[in-house]
Amino acid sequence: MNNARNVAKILAEQQAKFKIVGTNMIFKGFSSFFDQAPNSCTFINEIDSNVLEILKISVADVFIVNRPPSFIDQSKTFVIVEDPRKIFFDLVRAAFPERPMAETYIHPTAIVSPKAKIGNKVFIGEYCVIGDCEVGNCSRIKSYTKVHDGSVIGCHVEIHEHCNIGGIGFGHVWEGSEYVNQPHIGSLRIEDFVEIFPYTNVDRGTLGNTRVGRGTKIDHFCHIGHNSQIDENNLIMCNSTLLGRADLGAKNIVGAGTMFREGTKIGSENFFGMRSSVMKSVQNNEIWYGSPAKIQQKK
Repeated sequence: MNNARNVAKILAEQQAKFKIVGTNMIFKGFSSFFDQAPNSCTFINEIDSNVLEILKISVADVFIVNRPPSFIDQSKTFVIVEDPRKIFFDLVRAAFPERPMAETYIHPTAIVSPKAKIGNKVFIGEYCVIGDCEVGNCSRIKSYTKVHDGSVIGCHVEIHEHCNIGGIGFGHVWEGSEYVNQPHIGSLRIEDFVEIFPYTNVDRGTLGNTRVGRGTKIDHFCHIGHNSQIDENNLIMCNSTLLGRADLGAKNIVGAGTMFREGTKIGSENFFGMRSSVMKSVQNNEIWYGSPAKIQQKK
């Protein structure tokens, strides 16, 4: 960022509630608290003894915090807000706004079925393969991703590189002397504002549908099995697996490497520690971890 910016002015434009302790409102960039750059703005989620020691030798100028530290360096400015992380990244977004696409763009190397229904202001990147499907307005599908026939992708969806969307699931039946993969004639629906990170696979339904609810974010190298139902605003971290017919409620946080057994029904607003193996149904507002996962406490 080349130009200096005024933290009070930006926060006022964002209509954020804040209080400022200090006189220096100007910063010239953003940095991590643990790798600070001179004249930058950073944030502190929680002030503890380790943070206080780092503050004594800090080179950043503006700190977004939820309370002032026990000592105040007069050369520093502290911006007190309720949620420092959120406000900090609101500042970043204000400084680096995304430029909306003026019109749909399909890279020349992409293969798009003539039967596909592509919305307005859609981006389709290099070497994508787009089948007989629907892609809603303002969605972005990045390079080397395949979207199979019958998939329905909502608006403002972001699918990153090397994803497999709406392919057949792993479901076999024994016939005579060998396993035969059963037909998958269902569909996949990805709702608005979903984001799927690279190398993730989302199966279509066997006979019915697989659904990924509005606002859900799915990290790298995840597998969403056929007929899974995911409600809105879940955070599913890397290397996690939902086996077939897993049912995930709303606003769950799923730690890295977590696995949900086939057919498990999970409530809402739960937390699963990393590498949890969830073998049975879970209610609401609980904390689980372990293999097999066990409830540790209610939130």
